[in-house]
Amino acid sequence: NLEQLVFLNEVEADIVRRLFVLFDPDPVFAESLALRLRLNKVQKTRLMNLSKFVFNPYLFNDLKYIKKVVFLHDKDFVKDKILILLAQSGRANAKIKKLFSDIEDMAIPVFPLNGKDLVEIGMQNCMPVKEIIGSLKNLWIESDFELNYNDLIKKAKLLIK
Repeated sequence: NLEQLVFLNEVEADIVRRLFVLFDPDPVFAESLALRLRLNKVQKTRLMNLSKFVFNPYLFNDLKYIKKVVFLHDKDFVKDKILILLAQSGRANAKIKKLFSDIEDMAIPVFPLNGKDLVEIGMQNCMPVKEIIGSLKNLWIESDFELNYNDLIKKAKLLIK
C-alpha cells in the first residue's frame, strides 16, 4: 500500500497522492472531488493532472521515459505517479530511493526554439505558431531531446513552407 511505500522510501506523505490512490478518479470525478473536498488551486491542479496522465507501468524505471515525463510535467509529478503505480499494483515493498535520487539529479532539458526563431526563418503572422512549435517539440521529445537548434530549424522550414 501507499503508506508502506512512503515509509520504506522515506517520502513525505501527501493528501493529493492519497486521494488519488483511494479514488483513482478520471478527470471529471477528480474535479468533482476537488470541489467537494475544497482542495486549494494547487492541490486541485495536481489531482487533475494525476488523473489525466497515464504513466506507462512498464517504463516506471526507464530514465529516458521518465525524462520525457519530467519535461512535460515535473519531478514531483513523476515521483507521485511512480508511487501511485507501485501502490496500485501491490508492490509496496519496492525500494525506489535510488530511482528518486536519479530523478532529483536529472537535468530538465530546455526546448531550444521559440516563436521568434520561426519568424526569423520566414513564418508569416497568420500561421499557427503554437501548432508548429508543438509539432517540433513533439519531434524533439521523441528524439530523446537529441535534436539540436539547427535540426529543429531545418524541420521548421519544412513545416512552414
